[in-house]
Amino acid sequence: MGVGAGLCMCDVVKKFTFAISSPDEFLLSCIEEYFSLLLNKQVSEYCTEQKEPAVNGILVQQHFGGSAFFNRSWEEFKVGFGNTSGNYWIGNERLHQLTNGRQYKLRVDLLSRFTGRWYWAEYGGFSVADELSDYTLFVSDYSGNAGDGMTVDGVTDYNLNGVKFNTYDRHTITFRCISASNENVVGGFWYALGGLWNCGQALVNRQSPNFAWKSLPLGTRSANQVALLKSRMTLLQK
Repeated sequence: MGVGAGLCMCDVVKKFTFAISSPDEFLLSCIEEYFSLLLNKQVSEYCTEQKEPAVNGILVQQHFGGSAFFNRSWEEFKVGFGNTSGNYWIGNERLHQLTNGRQYKLRVDLLSRFTGRWYWAEYGGFSVADELSDYTLFVSDYSGNAGDGMTVDGVTDYNLNGVKFNTYDRHTITFRCISASNENVVGGFWYALGGLWNCGQALVNRQSPNFAWKSLPLGTRSANQVALLKSRMTLLQK
C-alpha cells in the first residue's frame, strides 16, 4: 500500500479550493504534499463524502480549528468551560465524578486536516482520579482506525495510562510542551513523559500547527499528515 493510501481526488480538490480562498502557509504546504502524491499516482480517483459521526454519549471535549481556546489554568479545567456547540471541556472534577466507580469507555473522533476525513479511536477502559491525585488518567483497551494515540501499545514514552493532568500553571512534568514560557501553544491535557520535546501522540488541546493526533495512519506521519481540523471526546456507557 502506497503512502497515499486513503487519499482521494475530491479531497485534493476541496483542499486546493479552500487554500486559494483562504491562504494559509501550513495549509498550502499540505496542498504541496497532496499534489506530490497525486503526481506519483499514490492518490485514488474516487471517494465518498464523509459526514461527522453521530455519537450519543456525554461530551467531554470538543475542539475546532486548533485555536488557543484551551490555553487555560488548572482551576478553569477543574470546573470546565465553553459550550457543547463549540469549543468545550467538561471539567475535570465532573469527569472524575462521572467515571469514579462507573463503567465508561471513551470515544475519540478526529477530523484530519490532511484528508478531510473522520477517524476514530475507542478505549474500553477509561477513568479519571480525584484532584488529590492531579486527576490521574487510567486508559486502556484501544480499538479503531485512528491509531492508538493514548496508550500506544504500552510504549512508556507515549503511554498516558497513569499520567497526571497538566496545565501551564500546575504541572508535574518540566518539558517544553507544558512550560509557562510556552503557554501560547499549550492546552491543558494528559501529556506523555518521554522527555524534553515529546508531548505524546494525543495533542487534541494544543494550538495549530500542534493540534494533532500523531498516530493517524497516514503516509509518513509528517506534521501535515497528522494535523487536525476538529476533535471530539465522548463518554459512552458500556
